[in-house]
Amino acid sequence: MTFFTDFLALYSVKKLLSIFKLSFFILSFAFLTCTAVHAGVIDDAPKITTILYSALESLLSFFGIIGIIGTVIAGILYLVSSGDEHLAEMAKRAITYSVIGTVVAFGSLIVVQTLSAFFK
Repeated sequence: MTFFTDFLALYSVKKLLSIFKLSFFILSFAFLTCTAVHAGVIDDAPKITTILYSALESLLSFFGIIGIIGTVIAGILYLVSSGDEHLAEMAKRAITYSVIGTVVAFGSLIVVQTLSAFFK
């Protein structure tokens, strides 16, 4: 039973990582397409700082959302562990890392927005 739960947990993490990679690719492609469409002539083109700020803000928001989803999945994994201490410890570590990642992502987002408002 322990091997099955470990395999199931590992499979879920691998599946989550592949979904994350696909989502990141789609998000970056959509961002590049939107920037290129609205550029117009060279005088109307957005500044490189505006483009970088938008990209950084999008990425940090995306990582924050991924962190929240990771916390929810780890919480479900903790509930499903049903007394298996190894699986429960793995879920606790995943919750800890997800919360830390979410706090770092949203904290970075706040810093970027504050610096952007300061330098405008």
